[in-house]
Amino acid sequence: MGAGRAGGGAVRTKIVYHESVRNQVREWIRRLSATEPGGELIATIALNELKTHLAEHHGEIPEAEKVQNLSPPIFWWQFTSETWISYVIIDSGRWLWKKRRIVIISLGERPEDPGYSVVPHA
Repeated sequence: MGAGRAGGGAVRTKIVYHESVRNQVREWIRRLSATEPGGELIATIALNELKTHLAEHHGEIPEAEKVQNLSPPIFWWQFTSETWISYVIIDSGRWLWKKRRIVIISLGERPEDPGYSVVPHA
């Protein structure tokens, strides 16, 4: 969990995986383990780095693409050269009690044609 400022007050940020993405995470770890020496360790370190990076930026990663016209907005971010994640940001509370949950909803390849408009998020 990280702390910082977003929207004017102190924000506690928590990163979680949506239950529907857990199989994708396990598959990603399995694939990396099968193709790289020490792949399981590399995957664990990479996933920890992913959560750290999201927390440090409170989900507002400049390179992320924001899906238009969805609520909450979905962000697509190229985590590695071969791996994209999508996530949503859910804010709750106010002022000193403000909390931000970043929910990772997919991990893997980015869709060829997502069927919606995306814009760079800056």
